[in-house]
Amino acid sequence: MSNGGAPPTNFANACYVRLKMPDLDFGDDWDKMVQFYLERGEALLTGCSEAPADHGVWMFFSFHNLKNAEDFAERFGGEVIEF
Repeated sequence: MSNGGAPPTNFANACYVRLKMPDLDFGDDWDKMVQFYLERGEALLTGCSEAPADHGVWMFFSFHNLKNAEDFAERFGGEVIEF
């Protein structure tokens, strides 16, 4: 997908956190991210999008609860985005 870093359309009615994808992968943080979802009772739903302007790939994590999204963003260095 090349849409300037916008979330995939299936995220339209959710709040989500945008994280820049590391060059290799999230490493050990991925397990911590999954555990975060399990502990908060959220359903893990992710997507990614390329942002040509900064030559990066963004990963989006969907949340039903805004507080969970804010906590996730703070813990993993992301940005909360709401539409």
